[in-house]
Amino acid sequence: NDAGERVTKAGPSTPVAVLGLNDMPQAGDKFIAMEEEKKAREIATKRRMEHDAMRGKGGGKHLTLEDLHDKIESGLVKELRVVLRADMQGSLEAIIGELSRLHHKEVVIKVLHSGIGDVNLSDVLLAAASDAVILAFHTEVDQRAQEEAKKENVQITQHTVIYELVSEI
Repeated sequence: NDAGERVTKAGPSTPVAVLGLNDMPQAGDKFIAMEEEKKAREIATKRRMEHDAMRGKGGGKHLTLEDLHDKIESGLVKELRVVLRADMQGSLEAIIGELSRLHHKEVVIKVLHSGIGDVNLSDVLLAAASDAVILAFHTEVDQRAQEEAKKENVQITQHTVIYELVSEI
């Protein structure tokens, strides 16, 4: 628990540390106690494989700016989802302002998340889950984010001029 004591039961809103997990559980995931560790690992592996297969993990192709036009033409895309990272608040506000001025009768630009600083792993995970592209302005992409983006086929574009970023969109 939060005092460092071993507990066998934790109700809602009880802070605890859970040890021995290979992956971060999602909000709402259920924990199931098993008598045998071998059986628990077997079930976890089976469920992970099913989840990855259902999600298309590892080989799924996410939306890129290059194939956006074709998908718009065929009616498959109605919304361009964007994760935006910039070097400072003023740049971020200017980019969001410019993107909000872009109007297209068939597609709406939706900024899912914006923030200051380098592109990180959580940005890539959000983009992968939301089928979004990541736009980076005067920022770097950290190593873990680069690896995950490559694995998840998430497009990250880096820019140094706001008008080039807007023009690309």
